[in-house]
Amino acid sequence: MAEIKLPFEVKRLICDHVDLPTLKSLRLVSQDWAAVGIELLLLPTFVVKSSAIDISRLMSIGSHPAAARQAARTVRAINFWSNDWDAVYLRSIVCCRHVHLRNYEVVDFVPTSDEQEALEELDALIQQRNLDKMQGESTELLTEALKHVPRLETLHISCPNPFTHPMLRKVWEEYNLETYRQQFLFAGPNRLRNIFFAAKEAGLTIANFQHDQFNSNFIFEDFGTAIPWRFPSHVNALRSLNLSINDVYHSHTSLEFAFENESNAEETWSFNMYPRNRMSVPHALESLSIKFESLERLRLEFLPTPAISLHTLSLVGICLSPLSFLTFLTSHAPVLRRLYLGSAELQNSHFINDNTYDWHSFLSDLRDTIGHGSQTPDQNQTLTLTQKPKQNQDQNQKQSRLEKFQLSGVIKSPLPNGQTWMMWPIYRTSEEEWEVIPGRKATEKTREIERFVVDGGEWPMGAEDDISSLIT
Repeated sequence: MAEIKLPFEVKRLICDHVDLPTLKSLRLVSQDWAAVGIELLLLPTFVVKSSAIDISRLMSIGSHPAAARQAARTVRAINFWSNDWDAVYLRSIVCCRHVHLRNYEVVDFVPTSDEQEALEELDALIQQRNLDKMQGESTELLTEALKHVPRLETLHISCPNPFTHPMLRKVWEEYNLETYRQQFLFAGPNRLRNIFFAAKEAGLTIANFQHDQFNSNFIFEDFGTAIPWRFPSHVNALRSLNLSINDVYHSHTSLEFAFENESNAEETWSFNMYPRNRMSVPHALESLSIKFESLERLRLEFLPTPAISLHTLSLVGICLSPLSFLTFLTSHAPVLRRLYLGSAELQNSHFINDNTYDWHSFLSDLRDTIGHGSQTPDQNQTLTLTQKPKQNQDQNQKQSRLEKFQLSGVIKSPLPNGQTWMMWPIYRTSEEEWEVIPGRKATEKTREIERFVVDGGEWPMGAEDDISSLIT
């Protein structure tokens, strides 16, 4: 029977309204149908769950001319699922979770039918992980695969819940951090370096990088020896960096952060100046987000290095030195427009003799330096180059450098008997444009804090906002 000739537009409408198995079947009808459906099978983000399967799949796409052209046009991001956790140890946790044993030793375990289904899914994943280890994820193979996506600009290392069975999903949510064990300490950092090396060898320009499980083993070796992490040596064109840091092995962590360029690289990484943990990023970085997920706060200190293009800064779960942080924002981040501090604390080392310096004092200083009453250094120069000021315009009037500011989460005073606040977020800071979260009457205090910093509004916090009595 001869194929009924349908216009391309009609075929595309049909493909748009069928499920994935039907779409795959339609592509087998003829070359014309295959050409229609391929656009829907390739998404802007290519996901690598298994190295053995998905890297080979990307290589296979590149071996077919039509698929290769579509992949080259479409794929802009690759999402690598994290594989540096111990699946066998997770199985031990599943089997022993009802018995309170310190190290989840092997015990006699007779699974129910539901537990058996869960173990079968977990065993299949363990087998796939073993296959991935045998075949490896060599830099040569990665390089050849990445050459098929020349417009790739975003790398994402994610750690989603990999299971479908409800029991496994629950165990993963509760115990996943315990699966990042000592023998896997170097798996994550080594894999990431291999990915960066392959991207560079493939001639890619990586502008955005996000890591959802940048654990402390990326910064520490065993016994506390620091590991230098220099992003400019791997991705020197980076524009956006988003790190979620989980402090699995170390408490009371501290981290020095530097913006590195050719002129200050040698000074930044001099061995004489390398007493603590340090991380550097390209000086042209535009957006930086660090989220520290732990009961302890990450002591973060920005070195006095120029962040000439930084316009968005998000810091969650950190402890800041007010003096050094304000100095960095004032002198080294001239174009900062959006600032988010979440569940943050203030160090008291720089005002140890001042028993009155609290969040009100810090936010007042922030307002005076980069908020209301501050002025972009080149504001007057830009005005004279682009337009003449109006005759009645006040030449001395200052405008806020900051456009958006958010203080949210549990905010504790550095003073012994100071207040503690619970602030609800008003922006979706994970989105590029910081979209406003609709509704929520409870966010009014957060909005008033923003108006205080950005617009010079009244100080909104009072004794009624203190929740110290509710927190032990």
